[in-house]
Amino acid sequence: MINQLISAIQEKIPVHIKPVTYLMDTLDLGRESAYRRLRGEIPFSFEEVALLAQRLEFSVDEIVANKPNKSYSDFPSWNEDGSEKFLGMMKRFSKSFYLNSAEVIVSQNRANFSTLMYNNDLLQFYYYRFLHQINYIDSNCILADVQLPEKILTFQKQFINNPPEVKKITYICDKRMLRNLCKEIQYFYRRKLLSQDEFFALKKALTDLTNMMHQRLSHPQNDNQTLIYYYVSMFDISINTTFIQHESNLISKFWVFPFSIIEIKNSEICQLHRSFLDMLKRYSVLISQSNELAREKFFAQQHKYINSMTDNNPNPY
Repeated sequence: MINQLISAIQEKIPVHIKPVTYLMDTLDLGRESAYRRLRGEIPFSFEEVALLAQRLEFSVDEIVANKPNKSYSDFPSWNEDGSEKFLGMMKRFSKSFYLNSAEVIVSQNRANFSTLMYNNDLLQFYYYRFLHQINYIDSNCILADVQLPEKILTFQKQFINNPPEVKKITYICDKRMLRNLCKEIQYFYRRKLLSQDEFFALKKALTDLTNMMHQRLSHPQNDNQTLIYYYVSMFDISINTTFIQHESNLISKFWVFPFSIIEIKNSEICQLHRSFLDMLKRYSVLISQSNELAREKFFAQQHKYINSMTDNNPNPY
């Protein structure tokens, strides 16, 4: 069991931090004491395990039982602090990618954290909408009254300065990927919960986001040499999902709401999810570094959704 505990700790520590350094800082240990725990020569105390499980978000029950939990959901309860829940969601999303030998497949019908976190206006709106949807703020609360807490801005900077490092990411996008987000921004603007300046700032942010993604598709790798592939699905995609394979470990994540994740580690269900994604990819078109016609058509459609936000037609989509 001690080897499983050590493996769980090492797996959960972000790859840009050395395990021995993390244990020294978190448990207030000397370097040799930290090394001896990682080698299994000294057992972790109960208090140390409890603290690490809380900080790194792994299940002690899973280690003791020697089998993965079947599922996990982070749907917010009404008595939780909204900012803490949102920050936890950001951390769980980013940790999905902190395994440099992992392969990830994402199917998405809307923009996710990995793109929204690069723009403060979009991140603020995403946070505002999250608080609005879980009834954490009054239904008539305006965007200007909800500012991003410092802890969220701090994590945003950490995410940008330490971008995800994985072996390979495949994105399978719905051809209407920005439609829902454009409709949501338009909804709050028509309710006069966004000012005109805020509305046009969000519209510009979406345009910049689309242009950045367009430019990115001409490069097969990012600065960390992660292989990245973009596909456009010919089928409609209902929800965002993520499949992660790290050696023999499989994880499937389903975004049942834009802010709530169901995480499954059951190998049979994960394999079914992978089979579904493989099928979806067969009915998709690769638009990164190839098929310029399909790529231009996809981005023209996204710009159409953005430009339709200012149309007088109440149902432009």
